[in-house]
Amino acid sequence: MVTVKLRNIGNSKGIIIPKEMIAQCDMEESVTLEVKGQQLIIRKAESTDIHWDTAFQHCHPESEKEKIDVQLMGDFPNKFDEEEWQW
Repeated sequence: MVTVKLRNIGNSKGIIIPKEMIAQCDMEESVTLEVKGQQLIIRKAESTDIHWDTAFQHCHPESEKEKIDVQLMGDFPNKFDEEEWQW
């Protein structure tokens, strides 16, 4: 635990977080702040980058894939399937 002094920054207050603590928490550009009771919790900010390919792969567990395909397209008749499609 380290005690630091609050500093005046315009109409606000600020602190200097020691470099070693920043490195320990793997913090970079941004942090999130949360108040719980009389505690101020500072956390590493989560990345706001969206990796759509990964998100899509995790929408449904792999074991559910065929079940979901059937639910989505199961008995969905259309004119082409009924009149034109040939096996």
